[in-house]
Amino acid sequence: MAEYARKITSQAYRAFFINTLDLSKLPEYKTADIPMLAICGSRETRDMKVSLALLSENSRCKTITLQGANHDFPMRNAKELNPILEKFFRCVYQSEK
Repeated sequence: MAEYARKITSQAYRAFFINTLDLSKLPEYKTADIPMLAICGSRETRDMKVSLALLSENSRCKTITLQGANHDFPMRNAKELNPILEKFFRCVYQSEK
């Protein structure tokens, strides 16, 4: 990951932040009718926490805040994350039967 990050240009970093997804400009998320799971760490950026709060407005979206976690949680904590994902997928699968 660190090796890849060194290859990203400053223009690419700027473009990411300029073109970042802003759910407040996409109200369709409120009525999306598919099972969704949104996970955010308690140490994430404000924008990520705002997105989680907005997604929680959709009754089909399960939201989880992981205490003490930040943006690299999925890469560093697969043993903790995978059971959360497996449980979500099992629930989705069971409800579709």
